[in-house]
Amino acid sequence: SLCVMMAYDVPGILFARRLVSFPSLKPQRVALASFCAYALSHVLGAPALSAAAIRVRLYAHWMVPPAGIARIIALSGSTFSIGLSSLLGVILLLRPMDMPLFGHAVPPWSLRAVGAALVAFLFFYVVAAQQRGVLTIWGRRINLPGCRLAFLQVLLACADTGIACAILFAVLPSHPHLTYLR
Repeated sequence: SLCVMMAYDVPGILFARRLVSFPSLKPQRVALASFCAYALSHVLGAPALSAAAIRVRLYAHWMVPPAGIARIIALSGSTFSIGLSSLLGVILLLRPMDMPLFGHAVPPWSLRAVGAALVAFLFFYVVAAQQRGVLTIWGRRINLPGCRLAFLQVLLACADTGIACAILFAVLPSHPHLTYLR
């Protein structure tokens, strides 16, 4: 899972390289920045703030311009949420009764509706990233990464979450009703 997290900065780096003056970074540096950001932020707490601070420190030292650092932080910070939303949406659509806390207390149709909304949001994000270079929200212009980078975000986050779930499943005690999806 940590190996996958080391690649979380790759979409942000590729997106930031679209800037005019972006330095050449070796893959080892990108992996180091991503690993340090995630490993230390999970230990220190407040992951959004501490991971961003670590990235700012390292990438600024490597002469990445502030706009590039902002793009790296935005994409790497949103990757986990995008992947988690996609996996949760698919599971709610296909197997709503497998939700341990809500599966038997909430009607399946409402869980499927939430799943459909999550998958629709993901679909909107990927399509919007391809169709529009810039999205305007409340008068602010937000550059979008493009379809390939958006899809790479989804793949990385789904792999990371899937691996973390597999690790948890492997260490849980055996139970007849406990499956990997549940």
